[in-house]
Amino acid sequence: MKGLVLRADWDPRKDYKITEWEVKTKKSITASSVWRNPKLKLEEIKKPKIGSKDVLLKIKSCGICGTDTHLVEYDKDGYVLYPGLIHFPVILGHEFSGIIEEKGKDVIDFEVGDMVDIMTDSSQHKRGMPHRRYHGRTGSIVGTRYLQ
Repeated sequence: MKGLVLRADWDPRKDYKITEWEVKTKKSITASSVWRNPKLKLEEIKKPKIGSKDVLLKIKSCGICGTDTHLVEYDKDGYVLYPGLIHFPVILGHEFSGIIEEKGKDVIDFEVGDMVDIMTDSSQHKRGMPHRRYHGRTGSIVGTRYLQ
């Protein structure tokens, strides 16, 4: 499968006080002070393995939102304009829909073939929560858009 991958260089500004946590995790609390020279590329992505409580989606559509565009924009020094928490590389697009292709043995609220519509926000960023379900049931879809 392919993903629109955004990569950037870890290069903290001289006047930015970087925390131990940021150094350890390579996640910046203020992206515009740490990440520079963003580059977009359509890349082949290895199919993820799911755990017992996970589902794997076959993505049918995906939106690129304003946050995604700010990750690509940069200032005169090459630093991304996005001011928030981020880790690179990242697959762009956190509003998507698709069909459940596989499910873990402990998943009870979803079935293979269910259609789901997902939107993540700041409170749900580490796990996608169904925004609307075809059958109206609720549950969670576990995953990440960050590459290792």
